[in-house]
Amino acid sequence: MSRWAPEESEEWFRYGSGRAALEAELGPQGIAVPRLQAAKHGSRVRSLIAWDEGAPSVIPRSGLVLVRRERLRRGLLFLRKVKEEGIAEGSTLWSILEGASERREEPVPLLVYRGGAELPQEVAARLEVLDLEPVHCAKRTSLIGVIDFVPAGRQEACP
Repeated sequence: MSRWAPEESEEWFRYGSGRAALEAELGPQGIAVPRLQAAKHGSRVRSLIAWDEGAPSVIPRSGLVLVRRERLRRGLLFLRKVKEEGIAEGSTLWSILEGASERREEPVPLLVYRGGAELPQEVAARLEVLDLEPVHCAKRTSLIGVIDFVPAGRQEACP
C-alpha cells in the first residue's frame, strides 16, 4: 500500500480534470500536455509523466519523469544518433526547467516549457548530465492500494 499526501492526491485529480482545457489552449501552439500515469517505483506507487527532452510540453509536478533523449555516440568511423530513455525524479527536472519555462498555478502548479531553437546554456548543461535510472525501475500500474489518509487504528510516525 502507498500513502500519498492529500495535496498530491488533490493535484492528481485537479490536473486530470483541467488537462482537456490545457490541451485546447496549448495544443494548437504545438505544446504537449502529457497524461499523469501511475508507476510502481521501488515499493511505492508514484505519479509519472513522459517528456521528450527539448520538446515543448506542460510539466506538472510529478514524482517521476520518463525522459526520452537523443545523444551523439562515436562509432568506429562516424558519429551516430542514439535514443536513450530513463527515469528521472520529477522535482529534479522541475528545478532544471523552471528558469526556462512559464510557471502557472491553474489547474495545479505546472511549467509550460515552450522549447525553442536554443536552450539556455545552463539548462542544456544540466540536462546533459541528468542521471537517468533504467526504464525497468518504474512499471506502469494502477492506483489500487494508493490512499491519501491514515487508516483507522494506525498512527502517523512523528518526524
